[in-house]
Amino acid sequence: LVSIVRLVLVPQLSFTVHLFWFAGQYCLLLLFWYVIRALAKYLDKKLPYSKSFSRRVFLQIFISLVVLTPPLLLLFTLARPYFPSFFTAQFIALAWIMFFGIIVLMNTVLAAGIFFGSWQKTAREKMKAEEAKKNIEMELLHAKQKQTEIEMRALRAQMNPHFIFNSLNSINKYILKSDNVNASRYLTRFAKLIRLILDNSNSKEVALSDELEALQLYIEMESLRFSNKFTYSINVDGNVPVDTLQVPPLIIQPYVENAIWHGLLHKETGAQLVVSIKK
Repeated sequence: LVSIVRLVLVPQLSFTVHLFWFAGQYCLLLLFWYVIRALAKYLDKKLPYSKSFSRRVFLQIFISLVVLTPPLLLLFTLARPYFPSFFTAQFIALAWIMFFGIIVLMNTVLAAGIFFGSWQKTAREKMKAEEAKKNIEMELLHAKQKQTEIEMRALRAQMNPHFIFNSLNSINKYILKSDNVNASRYLTRFAKLIRLILDNSNSKEVALSDELEALQLYIEMESLRFSNKFTYSINVDGNVPVDTLQVPPLIIQPYVENAIWHGLLHKETGAQLVVSIKK
């Protein structure tokens, strides 16, 4: 820009002189840039951009002018006697104005670059933190799911031997009493229930319809074993998709078992078990 201004205002200079002036200006601009960067590194320790961005930029411009103006003024004073006669006062004043403008522009560009780099770094760190948080949440979720699965397996492992032992005792009781009808009914339901339990033992989830089928077999066997001491009903709302809704196997049975053993069997009359499935 300075070279273009010089070509317009001082057309008397030859191309070679203009070229030397351009090289000198380029070296001078490089010197300005390195001095400004050195000042910026020094000010980073005293007054970072994060504390006060506008104050830091203003202070950096002011110190740059204070540091660079005296040597440039000394150089101008020493070289002025050797300036050609056509270097008018207007040209010299314009050169000084452009000097101040270049200093301000360099500091502003440097500050903007540092601010943009800091913003990008903060955005990347924030993104990494969010990704790390999501990964931790996913790991916690998987851990909870695994823990729940282990607990359900342990519950099924406890339930199966206990229930099988009681069922075999009931079948044995019917056989000893020569109650072939009830023994056959109980054994048929027992076989179906055991088959369902074995089929679902390795599955994390089963259809709600299969779960309700196993539950009904279990309740029928308990009702038969305790001589129909309680009545029962399983009510499912029509808007519940029993064939597509997936649930952990034997998720309802422990609650029904507790209701029978610790609630209904202690009642003399009017014992009723109601299982309601609602959405």
